Amino acid sequence: MLTDPPGGRTPCVEAVNEADEKIRRSFSLELRDGAGRLRGGACGAVHETDGKRFAYLAAVTLDVGLPPSTGIALGQAPFDFLPSLGVSTVHLCTQTAD
Repeated sequence: MLTDPPGGRTPCVEAVNEADEKIRRSFSLELRDGAGRLRGGACGAVHETDGKRFAYLAAVTLDVGLPPSTGIALGQAPFDFLPSLGVSTVHLCTQTAD
């Protein structure tokens, strides 16, 4: 049984079939600061069904202490990028959103 450790953080375990083409990671976006340090990113998979390309956005994450609106910009980035891969629809995965 998993319990909340001190500090209120809850462990998250995701079990998926990485062999499934619909969710096998095929793209990642990195957010780096001016010094080149990784501060966030997004990843997911692109797959094709019946001649249409779809994306599964699996994870978006940010480091703490970034300027306001950084999360909005990172959240928009996949939607700006994926059409260049021919993606017409993005499916979102969420485990922590209300």
